[in-house]
Amino acid sequence: MRWGVLLSIIGLLACSDSVPPIAGGATGSGMAVPDFGDASVCPSHTRTAEDAVQATIDGLDMGCASDADCTRVSVDTDCSASCGRVVAVSEQQTLQSTVQAQNEGACVGFVEADCPLSIPPCPPPLEVACVAGTCSEVFRSQSTPVVPTPGPIDAGKPDDEEDGGVTDGGPDGGMVFGGCIDDTLTFFFDGGFVAFRDEHVLAPCAEFSITRTSFGDPGSDGSCSNQVAGDGPITVADVQQALAHPDVQMAFGTRVLFGADTRPADGQIFRIELGSDVIEVGSQCMGVGGCLPIPTGVQLLQGMLQNLIAQQRALPDCDGL
Repeated sequence: MRWGVLLSIIGLLACSDSVPPIAGGATGSGMAVPDFGDASVCPSHTRTAEDAVQATIDGLDMGCASDADCTRVSVDTDCSASCGRVVAVSEQQTLQSTVQAQNEGACVGFVEADCPLSIPPCPPPLEVACVAGTCSEVFRSQSTPVVPTPGPIDAGKPDDEEDGGVTDGGPDGGMVFGGCIDDTLTFFFDGGFVAFRDEHVLAPCAEFSITRTSFGDPGSDGSCSNQVAGDGPITVADVQQALAHPDVQMAFGTRVLFGADTRPADGQIFRIELGSDVIEVGSQCMGVGGCLPIPTGVQLLQGMLQNLIAQQRALPDCDGL
């Protein structure tokens, strides 16, 4: 009889779901329960840090006399990540002080809540240079020839003069390059385990826009637009001429990927769309079997578009995205 009562008591204890938790985040079974904190506060900490860093950048003096006066710095905090910024060397400490202040302020709650840090997609960095007295990023090919700049207006062709266009008499067959693009050009990095994707569009006539699509926090979505100036470092005419390069025309007609596709290994490719035509550019082949080398003209076009992105992002309406 006593054995039956004892077995009944043991059975009740084994089946009980009211065993109190053990201090220190463990249950009665001895298994620890992780505490992820309040994840809802994560985006607010990130935005606070990003806004503070951006406000500091907006107030920096980017003036320079030579390339040596400029440098690229990280503006990552403990709760925000970016692709770095080009600043004047004299202003580097000011920016780093802001980053440190955010690490000791807004980011403390981010770290305590064990928030995940979102890493944005970053294109290969361009060259830091002093351009027209301002620290900027530029594309300078060290191994391939630069596409010639447009030549003078042909006075014997009134139509060219009327449109403000120019011809270069090169392998494009005398194509006219003006300040207005005729078809929508879309370009962006595709692939990779990233927090968001920025899609860049150059639309008729000289409208540049960025549309940011988040893969996590919908609050990170955004967009901006501005105009490509006709007297800037990169103009619509420059883009038109790069698009007219024989290598680019050939690439649009093949619909194959040039270079190595590293997307299966969390890499990215650069995608260029002009109307229904597409060019996809991976990383350099570096001996990869079956890899199609990236044509010179395509490399120059990619570099120019990346330079255009940097140029337009630094202008009003897009400098805060």
